Amino acid sequence: MTYPKNLQLSAKKLLFGLLITFLAITACSDSHTSTSPNIPDRNTFIQAEYLETIAYYGSAKSLREISGQISDETGFWGLDDSGNANAILRINTETGEVLQRVTVSNAENTDWEELADDPDFIYIGDFGNNRGNRQDLTIWKVSRADIPAEDGPVSVQAEPIRISYAAQTSFETSNDHNFDCEAMISLGDELILFSKNRGDGQTYVYRVPKTPGEYSLTPVETFNVQGLVTGADLNEATGELWMTGYMQNAATSFLIKTTPADGQFFREGAVERYNIGVPEVTWQIESISFTPDGRLLFGNEEEHLGIPPSIWEFKF
Repeated sequence: MTYPKNLQLSAKKLLFGLLITFLAITACSDSHTSTSPNIPDRNTFIQAEYLETIAYYGSAKSLREISGQISDETGFWGLDDSGNANAILRINTETGEVLQRVTVSNAENTDWEELADDPDFIYIGDFGNNRGNRQDLTIWKVSRADIPAEDGPVSVQAEPIRISYAAQTSFETSNDHNFDCEAMISLGDELILFSKNRGDGQTYVYRVPKTPGEYSLTPVETFNVQGLVTGADLNEATGELWMTGYMQNAATSFLIKTTPADGQFFREGAVERYNIGVPEVTWQIESISFTPDGRLLFGNEEEHLGIPPSIWEFKF
């Protein structure tokens, strides 16, 4: 793999750079403005034009991957996907340690993929469906009133919102289908889902009531995202929708910004795309959220490059 000369670091420069970075972090009271010494040289996995735009924000090492995330007044929340605990975690982003573990006692983590929230509830999207064979897709609705303000573990129960896709007639295992989902936002009285289409590389938009019940979903909009959508969030201050994901070959992660209007999420001329990963290197982005003060954060999984689950800020 060849990079421009100004991006190539000698071993001595790399060691010196890591030493300076460590000293800077030690001396700096705001770790969110510095670079972590625990991740590889960013030149290897971030597009050169975004090296000054993307900054290390914090650690989420308590998670295997940050499959879904929200950022609210209480802090940063994340979750793991299938095969992991049926819990959401509030994390100290400076250390990566768990501050609060909220276990949903009446739900299994079949394939938790996303978090969304409003002032009264947190919504957990158990709708990951990589193989296209699930018939138990559920969004779990957790009351914030059941989550104490104090740190520490707590167990809660959640109400189920059951969903299915009206167009899906076959549930045979397949890697080439359009019935997967990893992205969800809260909007008024509805949850908006953005599908992860392994079949055609597009995303379908679904509207789901927040009222517990059973719903058969039909797309209200389609957008050719040319990749796999893994997370979404709405900037409430600007009305902008941001999504993240990666290309079909799991390389070249991207961010997409759009400004919904007149009931449409993807209007011609109102969509911007940022390819933020180096094409030759796999760097898989899984989640995205806005902080209460408007900072755009996204998280990666650990599977590739040996990067521990980390939180990044995109300075748009």
